[in-house]
Amino acid sequence: YQRRVHGAKKKKKKKKFFRDLYKPVKGLFGGYNAKSLEVEYAVKTKSGLGIKLNAEQEECCSSKSVNESFEFSGKLEKNGVTGNATVKLGSDGVYTESVKVSGLYDGVTLVGSFGLPQFAAKAEEAKKLNGKLGFQYKHKHATVDFDVAKEYASVPKMKLATVASFNQFAGGFELKTEKVKFKNVDVGFRYTGEDLNVSASALKNGKKWNLGAVHQLNDSLTVGIEFNAEKDVFAKMKEEEKEEEKKEEQVGKLKAQVGLKYKVCDTETLKVKLNTDGVVSWGYEFDVRENLKADVCCESNVANFNAGFKCGVGIKFSN
Repeated sequence: YQRRVHGAKKKKKKKKFFRDLYKPVKGLFGGYNAKSLEVEYAVKTKSGLGIKLNAEQEECCSSKSVNESFEFSGKLEKNGVTGNATVKLGSDGVYTESVKVSGLYDGVTLVGSFGLPQFAAKAEEAKKLNGKLGFQYKHKHATVDFDVAKEYASVPKMKLATVASFNQFAGGFELKTEKVKFKNVDVGFRYTGEDLNVSASALKNGKKWNLGAVHQLNDSLTVGIEFNAEKDVFAKMKEEEKEEEKKEEQVGKLKAQVGLKYKVCDTETLKVKLNTDGVVSWGYEFDVRENLKADVCCESNVANFNAGFKCGVGIKFSN
């Protein structure tokens, strides 16, 4: 194969938040919409005033369920201050508005959102009432993401995430609290090379461990491998538990999967993945015509053909 030219113009490094540490692995192994006869429609368009519309519909034929959402977003810039507003209405009947404001202080972005159910007078619907306030900070070698969220008739929840970067390495943690107590701690790490990305994470207080690597062989072919394990290294074992149960809880089950993404041409992409459970998934995305894309994803278990065959179709229109 022809290796990519290293003398090409380098892209500007983007500041990484905690959610970006595992992004390369998720990008390769995610995005498969293979479900029991599922059809997805998406329309994206932009008006002359800069207002964007995003409408999506997901229909599952086997369960006869339909999920819909309509989203409007706009951007306003004045005197060096940029404001982004998004309004979304989902099939659950919740009206959500999100706002981001940047430029007031160097590197600081203020964020806020609230969700209002259409029938807030009803007790069940009122439980969907929620709000969130926070900020994001970007520095040359670090980022901070903080917010406080409140749902109807519940205690406030706080999230604090920070990432430090140095050259090709980045690492950080995310803390979630409830009732002023630490409820969940996640830790992540990422190495970013010119053709290689390696990511690792320990989630849910060390109960879930992930390790993945993605290697771009050339402009057309990208391959990767991922390992997942569940092992509660901080669990306190009770004296009355059986020895076999202790070993099973401590060791957990190790899973692995391999995948690849091949760019057939500028308008067609093929991706395949296989895991240790024998599940094979493949997806094919192509341009039907300008501004219209379609994708087909299928999934089957080669180790157990009785598990059934799943297929999903997606159509996306953008203007």
